[in-house]
Amino acid sequence: MNLEMQQFKADFFKALAHPLRIRVLELLADGDKSVNELQSLSGTEGSSISQQLMILRAKNIVTGTKDG
Repeated sequence: MNLEMQQFKADFFKALAHPLRIRVLELLADGDKSVNELQSLSGTEGSSISQQLMILRAKNIVTGTKDG
C-alpha cells in the first residue's frame, strides 16, 4: 500500500472521529436533507450541523447543494 493511500485513509477516519458527524451520515443515509432537517432530527443547533457538514464536504464524504 502506498503512502498516498494510507494518508487518504487516515484523513477519512479522522473525518469520522466525531459522534455528530457519524449521526449526520446516518441521517443522510436515508436521503438528502437540509441543514434544518438535520438539526431537527439530531436535536442539535444548526451552526453545529453546518460545521460538521463543512468538515465532511472538505473530505469529499458528502456533497452539498443550494436550493432557494
